[in-house]
Amino acid sequence: MPSVYNRERRRFWFERQQGKCCWCDKPMLWIERWPAERSGDTPLLMCTLEHLRTRADSARRDKPAKGERRTAAACFQCNRLRASGRYWPWPLLPLPPIIAQGDDGASTMGG
Repeated sequence: MPSVYNRERRRFWFERQQGKCCWCDKPMLWIERWPAERSGDTPLLMCTLEHLRTRADSARRDKPAKGERRTAAACFQCNRLRASGRYWPWPLLPLPPIIAQGDDGASTMGG
């Protein structure tokens, strides 16, 4: 079962990526929890937490470099295909700009 911490990170990246998969750029579905007993019918566009370094990567245990992303939000389909070890042709998409709320409540672009 996913930890609350991982759910919070998944929510953070889902919002930061404006609800789009970091690989295919398709809009994802936010589902708070998906029951393990229903894993056979998981929605392909459900948001998942994508670990950008594999468990076999020894650098995964090192402290991240400044600005290095270790996780992102990915749709279930992309996360599953990437984890299968099949050829993966897509690069990680750049993050969209941060939309900040100004003092008057209006959206402003931030960096």
